[in-house]
Amino acid sequence: QYISRFTTTTGDLGGLDAEQLAARRAEPGTAWNARYREAFERSDYEAMVNYYRANWKFLWATRPKLNRPIEIPTLLIWGERDPVLGVDLTLGTTELVADLTTRYLPNVSHWAQQEAPEAVNEAIAAWLEAHEPPASARLSP
Repeated sequence: QYISRFTTTTGDLGGLDAEQLAARRAEPGTAWNARYREAFERSDYEAMVNYYRANWKFLWATRPKLNRPIEIPTLLIWGERDPVLGVDLTLGTTELVADLTTRYLPNVSHWAQQEAPEAVNEAIAAWLEAHEPPASARLSP
């Protein structure tokens, strides 16, 4: 499903103007929406998508292949409103990461740290507090 979003030239990504793209990233009328709209007016969103369309076979073929689950405690922060990388892509991640904590952020798209910095910082701080590193991993003063 993920690959098909980039290998077709039609679909929900095609034909969107700067205003529509900005509305997918931030609530209309907000400062973030205005910044996104301005950025999309100066750039070519389709060019970015075309990069993935042209390179998906290479990217897929060279992706890391795990022969065992990642054992390091990991925090995954995911925006629920990402128009391309949907929440469904996180399903099954626990099979790849043994100690995974996932925090879904509602009304946030792909750029969570820009759209909801307070929520991201709170999620990281809470996770770090709950996952104190072992003494062997700490730096000496």
